[in-house]
Amino acid sequence: MIARRLVIGGLVALACTALGLGLRAQERAGRPAGAGGPAPGGDLFAQKGRCEDCHVDEGWDRIRPPPPDAFDHGTTGFPLRGAHGTVTCEGCHRRGLDGLTSSCGSCHHDPHGGLNGMSCDRCHDERSWALARNLQAHEGTRFPLIGAHAAVQCEACHRPRRAEPLSATPTECRVCHLRQFRRARPDHQAAGFVACGQCHTPNSFRGATYTHRAYILDGRHTFQRCTACHTGAVFAGLAQGGNDCFSCHQADYNRTATIGGSVPNHPANNFPTTCLSCHVDTRDRWRTN
Repeated sequence: MIARRLVIGGLVALACTALGLGLRAQERAGRPAGAGGPAPGGDLFAQKGRCEDCHVDEGWDRIRPPPPDAFDHGTTGFPLRGAHGTVTCEGCHRRGLDGLTSSCGSCHHDPHGGLNGMSCDRCHDERSWALARNLQAHEGTRFPLIGAHAAVQCEACHRPRRAEPLSATPTECRVCHLRQFRRARPDHQAAGFVACGQCHTPNSFRGATYTHRAYILDGRHTFQRCTACHTGAVFAGLAQGGNDCFSCHQADYNRTATIGGSVPNHPANNFPTTCLSCHVDTRDRWRTN
């Protein structure tokens, strides 16, 4: 019984092989001499006698570059503009001429993972994947590009590794400028300075300004750095709203001991440290009554 089954199985296998060889022979009968591999099908290949316009006798997988005027790609609904006009036919038609669409995703991998939609032309054009800075388009977002932001590359804020859609890109200053925030002096983190726009502008982190309300800065005070008065991380309650000059000017008080001339020695004469009891104009100089 086992031997009989083996014989029948062998005959079936032989018949299948013969059938396959016969079909292959019929398939080759209509091809150019020496052509190898399966002949492609589809309506684009229906014109008889036109195969040699693109193919060579060595095989279907080899394509001769067509003359510039041999085929107008615009008739397909996808004219070759920009960088598309520089690639070879096989660069796009890797599996024949059927099945391609005008969607960028049919040829190009989406590094955004679909998070930014499929309308690539919102940011890119056919010349290059490199982004042209589109300030006008950014005006319609919740973060118009002004100041120094208009000069940075898109990837500086829209970082691919974040894997986030453009609409979800955070706009808080510290998200992009955390390193500057941590290094800032005076210590912004210890002082609780988190509203960057109160002192800084989009033009630069340098030249920060702050409107003093409890102590109006005028005269020479307007030219001082913040750290000249605010040592450490203390930014409230200094100088008692401008009434306690001595807390910042103790060194000036002590220096009167060595100036001489018309300047009396304040420590030796036990002058009070309430400076405003004698000095009426401290904006530009220590003028007395």
